[in-house]
Amino acid sequence: MFRSGEPEYHEEVFTVDSKTAKMAGDYTIRVGKLFNEKGLDVSGWFKSLTLTEVQGGINMVVDRDERTLAGGPEDNILSGTYFFEPHSYLAPAHDGPFTPKELCRWAQIRYFAEKGFFPPEADFEKNDDGSYTIHLYEVVDTDGITHTATSAWYTVDEYGVGVDDVFGGEIRLAG
Repeated sequence: MFRSGEPEYHEEVFTVDSKTAKMAGDYTIRVGKLFNEKGLDVSGWFKSLTLTEVQGGINMVVDRDERTLAGGPEDNILSGTYFFEPHSYLAPAHDGPFTPKELCRWAQIRYFAEKGFFPPEADFEKNDDGSYTIHLYEVVDTDGITHTATSAWYTVDEYGVGVDDVFGGEIRLAG
């Protein structure tokens, strides 16, 4: 979206609280709580918001509470229907081997698909045996004191196959 006074496009990430979301059919989620990128609950901005998977893309239907449009239309998600095309990063461009950066991205996507939260940070370390240890986390600031909040640790080979280091068990990041 474009924000008032900013000449460049600004991407704002919203997080759907998976605990309050409800399935409305086989491919539709009715959003309960929604948080902006600063962690503020913005659920009150909407009368309803649904996400439906359609041919690999996402159809978002928004019924906005127009009384909450602070900043004007260009600063807000408005009522309407939006379609988000599938992106190539949601499906492997190849079968591997993957670069460490690709493995990190796949780890974030897999975690989001399973847990409903997209860890914003992903780092890797190459191990002596050629595998990679991937750390998914976020940096949390509490009253000026920052620390990391870990979501997952995975140790995988260059094809994204390995072990969930926290919960055990095999993991396959891509495919």
